[in-house]
Amino acid sequence: MTANDRETTTIKWVPCPRAAGKIRQPVTFRVTLRAAEVYLFVGGSDGDFVTPMRRVTETDQFERTLRLTPGRYRYRYYASDGDTTVYVSPADVEEVPPAMDGMNAVLEVRADRLNGRRH
Repeated sequence: MTANDRETTTIKWVPCPRAAGKIRQPVTFRVTLRAAEVYLFVGGSDGDFVTPMRRVTETDQFERTLRLTPGRYRYRYYASDGDTTVYVSPADVEEVPPAMDGMNAVLEVRADRLNGRRH
């Protein structure tokens, strides 16, 4: 598997039947971490999944845009140095600290948002 394959491959996807037919809105998750790879876990209205984030700059910034249906989601990041993968709290790495639910940050995607939301 090449690096480009990892950027486009979803590791785990558990679909949620309630999300079928709903309008999806772009939501961009962005984080700066010193890591070889960063993964995003998202769970909520559309199901639960883990997906790799894409490195966007030479300054260790990673991002991933997902199309999510309106609803409440929890998310977290995992960083890998190539040998070990560890949990990274969104509250420790995001400029605006998110609402937290235990170890997960909480995101509310509203039906009235027309443009993408950044995290």
